[in-house]
Order: sequence, then C-alpha cells, then structure tokens
Amino acid sequence: MWSSIIEAISKPFTQWFKNRGDIKKAKHKLELAIIDNQSRLALSEAEYNHQWEMESLKGNSQYLRVFCFVQFAIPLVVSVVSPEHGKLIWANLDLVPAWFVKVYIIMVGAIWGIHELKSLAPGILGEIGARFKAKK
Repeated sequence: MWSSIIEAISKPFTQWFKNRGDIKKAKHKLELAIIDNQSRLALSEAEYNHQWEMESLKGNSQYLRVFCFVQFAIPLVVSVVSPEHGKLIWANLDLVPAWFVKVYIIMVGAIWGIHELKSLAPGILGEIGARFKAKK
C-alpha cells in the first residue's frame, strides 16, 4: 500500500527530472554541433557561414524575452481578468514620473537593440562588404 502511494507521488517528479535531463542533453548536443561546425568552417577556406547565423543557433536570450514579455503583459491580463485591479495598476502607473517611464523605455529598447545588433551586425556588415567587393 505504502509503496503504491510513494510511487504515485514520486512519478511526476521522476518524469520532470527525466525531461530536464533530456533538455540538458539536447542543449549539449546543439552546442557540440555548433562548435563542430565552427571548427569545420575555420579549417575550410571554400565554405563560409556568417557569424550571425551561428549566433542565431545559440538562442541565448530566451529568459530575457520571456521576462520582458511577462512584464509588459501582466497589466493587460490583470485588466481583462479583474477590471477593478486593472484600474489600480493603471492609476499607480500614472504616479510614475513621465521622465522615468521614458528613461525606462529607452533603457529596455537599448538593451534589446544592442543584444540583437550584437548578433546581426557581423552578418549585415559582412554582406555589405561582400557586395562592395563584388562590384569592384
């Protein structure tokens, strides 16, 4: 009897740990594939992949994207689900000075812009350089 109760309680946790392990293995396999591809490209003069293509495979900003999305979506969701609480949220946001809101928006925009440009700029500049060289 006790063993069946313990098994029933532990089964979801066991599955959760197995799933987490599978995710870790898949991420490790992806990282190894990226490293192998970078090594192969570094040794080959005939092939060329853009740095931004390699960066886009890594997908580093998942948690930042989720955090920012949730942060901006919560007031909207609360307003729809509970209008009285939504009114309080929007009223409290009106208490924040306009300059602070502008600085915050610029800060978040700059962080996102810099993060995206960091991975896109090498590809864009490489394409411009390649087209410029092709016209010569």
